Amino acid sequence: MLRNYFLTAFRNFKNNRVYSLLNIFGLGIGLASCLFVFTIIRYEYSFDNWHEKKDQIYRVVRHYHGDNGLSYNGIIPYPTGDELIRTIPDFKKVVQFHGPEDGKITLTDQNGNLQVFREKSILFTDANFFEVLDFEILKGATGESLNEPNTVYLSEKLATKYFGDSNPIGQTLKLDSDRQLKVVGIVEDGPNNTNLPYNMIVSLATMREIMPDVFKNNWGMTWSYSTYVLTEKDADIQALEAKMNKALEVHADEEDRDKLEVKLQPLSEIHNDERYGDGNNYVTPSLMIYAFIILGLLLLGTACLNFINLSTAQAIKRAKEVGIRKTLGGQKSQLIGQFLSETFVIVAAAMVIGLTFGQVLISRFNDFLKEIEYDLSYSPDVILFGLALAVLVTFLAGFYPSMILSRYKPVEALNNKINIKKGSGNFKLRRTLVITQFAFTNLMLISTIIIASQMNYVKSQNLGFEYKNVALINFQDKEVEKLETIAGAYKAESYIADATLSYTAPMSGSNWNNSYFERGGEYQDGNNANMKFGDENYLDFYNIKLLAGKNITNRRLSDSTAEAVVNRRLISSLGWNTPEEALGQWLDMGSNDLKIIGIMEDFNVYPLQLGLQPAALSYNPGQLRQMALKLKGKPNSEVMASLEAKFREFYPEDLFELSILEDQINDRYLLENMLHKIIQFVAFITILLSAMGLYGLVSFMANKNAKNIGIRKVFGASVGNILAIFAKEYAFLLTLAFFISAPGAWWLSGLWLEEFTYRITPNFSYYLFGFLISLLIAGLTVGHKSYTAATNNPIKSLRYE
Repeated sequence: MLRNYFLTAFRNFKNNRVYSLLNIFGLGIGLASCLFVFTIIRYEYSFDNWHEKKDQIYRVVRHYHGDNGLSYNGIIPYPTGDELIRTIPDFKKVVQFHGPEDGKITLTDQNGNLQVFREKSILFTDANFFEVLDFEILKGATGESLNEPNTVYLSEKLATKYFGDSNPIGQTLKLDSDRQLKVVGIVEDGPNNTNLPYNMIVSLATMREIMPDVFKNNWGMTWSYSTYVLTEKDADIQALEAKMNKALEVHADEEDRDKLEVKLQPLSEIHNDERYGDGNNYVTPSLMIYAFIILGLLLLGTACLNFINLSTAQAIKRAKEVGIRKTLGGQKSQLIGQFLSETFVIVAAAMVIGLTFGQVLISRFNDFLKEIEYDLSYSPDVILFGLALAVLVTFLAGFYPSMILSRYKPVEALNNKINIKKGSGNFKLRRTLVITQFAFTNLMLISTIIIASQMNYVKSQNLGFEYKNVALINFQDKEVEKLETIAGAYKAESYIADATLSYTAPMSGSNWNNSYFERGGEYQDGNNANMKFGDENYLDFYNIKLLAGKNITNRRLSDSTAEAVVNRRLISSLGWNTPEEALGQWLDMGSNDLKIIGIMEDFNVYPLQLGLQPAALSYNPGQLRQMALKLKGKPNSEVMASLEAKFREFYPEDLFELSILEDQINDRYLLENMLHKIIQFVAFITILLSAMGLYGLVSFMANKNAKNIGIRKVFGASVGNILAIFAKEYAFLLTLAFFISAPGAWWLSGLWLEEFTYRITPNFSYYLFGFLISLLIAGLTVGHKSYTAATNNPIKSLRYE
C-alpha cells in the first residue's frame, strides 16, 4: 500500500509540475529558515553548558543602587577573590581571572628569526581554572604551574604557529616586550562557545607581579577582573550571597555600603544576560533569541499556509480521482494516507533544498559577522531536528488539504458537481490566510524601511569630529620625542595631510573613564567623564571646535596636575552656565588634578545610541600610544604599503598595527547592522512566500469562477472587466492586511528606535511606501494568472453545461 501511495505521489508531481515546484520551493524556504534559526539558537544556548559542574559554577557580580537607579557590573575589584577565599570556606573553589585581553608577543623561532605577533584572548588565571572548568591540558605541567609567575600555556594552534613541529615546552616568549614567559604546557584550542575565550593562558601570579598593589588593597580598580566560584551541590545561594555581602561591606566606602550589593550569577546565564555584559565575550540578549524563534515559526507557518492554499486550489482538479477511488471502495482514512504521503514526498524534497539553502544562509551570515562561526553540520541533533521538522510540517501542511479532498462525495465528484465553496476549502478561511501572510509581509517591509532609514541617518550624522580618511597606527614605544619625529616623517609624505599623537581617537573602543567633581566639592553619582589624552594638534586634526579659552600645549604642570580642555556637557553637569564661568576652575578627575583652560564643542565619544557624554582632553606624554594620520585620499593598498614601509624605517622588527577610523566607527554598530541584514532577509522571504500564497488564491479564484467568467465573456465582457474581478479581490485583502500590520510595525520600530538618542521620526510616508511595494509585488504575482483566466476560451469552461 505504501508503495502505491508513493507511486501515486510521484505521478501527481509529474502531472502538476508547476504547483509541485512552488510547494517544494516554498516549504524549502520555510525549512531553511527554521534550520537557520535552530543553528543560531543551538549555538547561543551552548555557551559553557558542556562543563561537568556547570550547575555549581557562578560568577560574582555587583549591583549598585545609585541615585540614577540600579546598575549592574560583571567586573569586580581585584582584591575580591582573595577576600572570598579567606573569609568564606563554603566555596569549594574560587577562580580568579584577568582578561582576556590583547597583547604583543615577541619570540625567536626555530630558525633564529625574531617574530612579533598581536594576539587576542590572552587570559590570566590561577591553578583552580583547570579544576573547576573542563579545559584539558594536552601536554606539559599540571595546572599548579599557574601559581607561579611568568608561566604560560599555549593553545595547540598557537604552539604550532610559534614553534612548528618542535617541542614548545621550556621555550620562552615575551609579552608586551618586557615580560619573559616560560611555556609550561599545551592546552586544547579554546572553543568559540565559551564566556572565557583564550589563545594562551598566563598565570595570574604574573599579573600580581605587574600590579602588586591593586590585588592587595585597591578596592576601586575593576579593570577586566572577574571571579567564578564553585559551590556545593544544592547550595543555598541566598545564604552565600548574604555571607559575601557581610564579608565585603567593610571594604566599601562608607557612603556606598548601603548601595553596593554582590550577587552570584549562574554560569548558564552569563552569555544571555545583557544587564552585566560579559567583559570577555559578546552577549546575545535573550530578547533577540526569542525574536529569532518567533521569526522562524512565522516563516515556517507562512510556508505551510502557502502549501495549504496551493494544494486546496488544485483540489477541484482531483475530484474525479477521489470519486473513482471511493467508488472502488477506497476509505476516507486511505485517502488521507494517500494525500499525506504526497505531502511527505514534497516535504522530503523541500528538506533537501532547506538543508542546502540553510548552509548558504549560515555561510553568508558568518561572513558578515566575522567573529562568530555558526555551524549547520549534519550532526545527529541537526538530523534529528530535521526529521522531526519534516514530520511536523507534513502533518501541519498536509492534514487540512487531505481532509478537504477525502470528503468529496463520489456522485458529485464524477458528475462535476462539486460545490467549490464547500469542497475545496472555505473561501473565508483562505482569504484570512492570505490576509495573515500579507500583514506579516507589510510588517517586515515597513520595519526594513524604517531600520534602513535609521542606519542611514546614523551614518550621515555629524559626530562632532572628522573621521574620513584617517589612518591609526599603534605604537608600543612611548618615547614621545621619537614619536614626534616619526609624525614629522609621515607628514613629509605627499599623501599625508596632517598627524597627531593621542591615546585614542575621539570615538574608540578603548575609552578611559574617570569620575570627576569640582575641587572642594563632592562627587555626584553618575558624573563620569571620558578622558582623552592628546597633543596640541588633537583639536585641529579632528576639527573639534574650541568655544572659549585656549588649547592645551605639549606640557604638564606636574606629574599629577595638568591643563585640560573640557566639553560643554561636562561644565553643564557641574552647574556652570557659561564657558567663562568654567575657565580657570580645577577638577578632581581620577588621579589627576585638571585646570580648565578651554571649552570645546561636544562630540560623540560613544556610538549614537548613547548620545553625548562629558569629556576632557589633556596632555600626558606617557599615554600617547597612537598616531592618527589624515590621508589626502581614500586609503588603498599602495598607501597601506607605504605607511608600513615608513614605520619599518624606525622599527624594522616591531609589530605594525594599522586601522582605519571610519571602519572602527562602523564596527560599533555591528548588532544594529546584523539586525538590519536579518530583517532584510526575512522581508525578502516573506515577500516570496506571500506572493506564492497570493498565486494560490488567484488560482483558486480562477477555478472557482471559471464558469462565471465564461458566461460573462459570452455576454460580451471584456478582458478588463474580468481582470477587475481579481483586482478588486486582492486589493481589498492587501488593504485590510496593511491596516492590520501598520500598528504592529509602529510599535516594534518605536521599541527599536528607543535605543538611539539620535533617531528618525517615521511618518506616514514610510508606511505608504511599504504598502505600495506590497501592492506592486501582488500586482506582478496576480497579473499573469488573472490574465490567463480572463483570456481563456469560454467553451472550455462551459462544455459540461
